Amino acid sequence: MKIGILISAAIIAIITAVTIIGMRGVADRPHRTYSLLEARTFSNLSPLVDISSGDASAAYEDMINYYKEFSSSLDTIDDVPADLSERAIDFVIKAHEAGTITSAFIDKKIPMTPNAKPDFGNAFQVIGDVAMARAEELRLRENADAKARAEKAAKAVFAMGYTLFEKSKRVPIRTQGIAIMTSGGTALYNWSGEGNEFAANVQKWTDALNSLIEDYWKQKSEVVYTLRLNTPELRATIGNLLEYAYDDKDYSWRIEAILALGRVKYMPNRGKGNDRAVRSCIEDLKGHKDPMIAEAAAAADKYTREDVKQMN
Repeated sequence: MKIGILISAAIIAIITAVTIIGMRGVADRPHRTYSLLEARTFSNLSPLVDISSGDASAAYEDMINYYKEFSSSLDTIDDVPADLSERAIDFVIKAHEAGTITSAFIDKKIPMTPNAKPDFGNAFQVIGDVAMARAEELRLRENADAKARAEKAAKAVFAMGYTLFEKSKRVPIRTQGIAIMTSGGTALYNWSGEGNEFAANVQKWTDALNSLIEDYWKQKSEVVYTLRLNTPELRATIGNLLEYAYDDKDYSWRIEAILALGRVKYMPNRGKGNDRAVRSCIEDLKGHKDPMIAEAAAAADKYTREDVKQMN
């Protein structure tokens, strides 16, 4: 009799578990190639440039306003009038000398929606590129002051990229930071010569940036931004996206993955298991104690099919 009761209880437990799994949904298993849950930092490297703890918010705001006023000229990069190029250098140097920014300052400038873009567009990247194009010209002059200004500009551009990467909690802004660091770092690498401590440090930063882009950023972008279902080249899965949303140690990619779930809700051929798992994840994270995670989940929940059409 006891054996019969135990067997019945076991059967009921199995049926209950299967029912719960069916209700919550089982997503595709994550592909190991894309299970990149550890955050990447530059903490093991010696600083390439010094950045003070002062408040540079006003200097960054000035750059945004400068870009908005002259974007039609600045966007040409290589054909920018000399006076505007010199001003670009002045702006990045001023920002570097002022110090740093906070997440609260920079991240309020990007909406909490999937595939969002900052309200300042590519302002910092364009200004950095314009400053570096001018710095390359100055570097070629047989003039010590011009060469010194070029190097100061390159260090300031690198500092701006590093600041955006380190201080923002949003991937689109951090991505600009990577591009800006690469721009300034490439010039410093080319100008640093060989056999000195600074050159060796620039080499380490160059290698670290290349690794970050090729071995980490591109893969995570494929999961969050270009995930496709039922295609021959499919490697990343919705399981990877859910893995990021729940467990990513890189906070910025976790936020971006949660937002992307709002788009995935409407992907064709996603399957019932994936659909249930995605909606369950969104619902779970709406109640998260971290306010930005909860905000991202709420935004994903509100995302509509019409929003997806407009995005495409």
